[in-house]
Order: sequence, then structure tokens, then C-alpha cells
Amino acid sequence: DWSSDVCSSDLAAIVNEPELAAEIRFTAEPLTNYRVEYTTDLSSGAWAALETVENAGLEPRQVTVRDPIKEGQPQRYYRVSYNP
Repeated sequence: DWSSDVCSSDLAAIVNEPELAAEIRFTAEPLTNYRVEYTTDLSSGAWAALETVENAGLEPRQVTVRDPIKEGQPQRYYRVSYNP
């Protein structure tokens, strides 16, 4: 089971270097797998996987997942789930 209660006050940002992109940042706890997903319609309930991240180490580590923003692309909403 994947849980989705990852919280952070600095979870996402829009950056323009080297390309326009959304950056999703979080601390990956040791021995935990994470899945970053997005949707363009919060009411649909459908989420698409953007990237899976594994922290196989014994120490927490900072993770950044980039999602390039293409011209004309609909707005995206993101969530991070984890599976210890």
C-alpha cells in the first residue's frame, strides 16, 4: 500500500534553469520507496506516474524530481506517495 501523507512547506517550485520546469522536492526517508504522480484534473481521480524514487540507504536524503513544462501544456497537480 502506498500512503500519501508526505508533507512539506517547500514541496514544489517553478524554475527556469536550464529549462522551464516544475520541481518537486522532498526528504526521502531511509529504506523507503516514493512515487511522484501528477494529474491535470483533480476531480477525475486519475493520477499518472511521473517518477519512482528509492532511498535504499540508511540516511535520509533530499530528492528533486523535475517535470519540464511544455508550451500549451495544461496545468498539473502533483502528489508524493510512499511505501516503506
